[in-house]
Amino acid sequence: MKKFTLIAGMALVGLAATAQDFNVENGNMEAFAAKYGKGTYYSLLMSENTAEKLKAGGSTIVEFGDNNSTRHLYVWDGTFVGGISSLPAPGWDDENMDFDYLSLDVTNVGWSGAGFTFDEPGESVAFNENTIFHASYATNSTAPASAAFILCDGSAVGASPAKIAVGADFNDNGQVYPSVGSAITEDWKTVEIKFSDIKKLYPSFTYFSGSFYGNIMSFLAGGVSGTNISLNNVFFFNASDAAINDVEADINAPVKYFNLQGVEVANPTEGLFIKVQGNKAQKVVL
Repeated sequence: MKKFTLIAGMALVGLAATAQDFNVENGNMEAFAAKYGKGTYYSLLMSENTAEKLKAGGSTIVEFGDNNSTRHLYVWDGTFVGGISSLPAPGWDDENMDFDYLSLDVTNVGWSGAGFTFDEPGESVAFNENTIFHASYATNSTAPASAAFILCDGSAVGASPAKIAVGADFNDNGQVYPSVGSAITEDWKTVEIKFSDIKKLYPSFTYFSGSFYGNIMSFLAGGVSGTNISLNNVFFFNASDAAINDVEADINAPVKYFNLQGVEVANPTEGLFIKVQGNKAQKVVL
């Protein structure tokens, strides 16, 4: 294995459901924080500016990224080299984009892989069915057809990792990982998915709380030399109890629809409307 230092500028169980698209329209972290409220971020890749904004808003940041000591980002068997961080990535908001993110080019070995790993005795984690996995992804040149994320592949007794993909379903020597996000392009995209939804797609996935060592998150990007995968805002998130209560209150609130002129529509049919439920408002097509 090769230790990769991030620098600025640089057995399958049958699927229980059809792969779905868990991309979100706005990949900025301000939008995520507004959507889910305060909570705990287990951060693998996140800018200092974003982390400071989240902490200022009352959230907790638990660093899971490479610290050159007990936590590492390893490139496996020379299958990646550092790429160029040429495209602004989703940051805190549209005025604060990120240029310091992970960008990796596939080499000519014939496959590719890397992983964020914890040394023994590991790091403390507290995952549950409502834990969210979040990742922004793009390419700065030629995109791989798909990329795979392998979650929680480590030491916990009884734990079994999840293996999901973005782009096409990922075929790993006959094991097919279901896609949860659209194709990798030069336009940044963001996927966010709850562990409960991952388990529907990958039934063998088991998550846990306690001390974990091994690969907390690893990724594969195929074997086509010169293709590039870029990642930012990669983390696991647990909402606080207060935030969960707010979300549940919104879910139980009555739904109202308005047209684009702000006039309430009692029985909307086909067209574009604004859906308001509790404190949440979004445009929907009926």
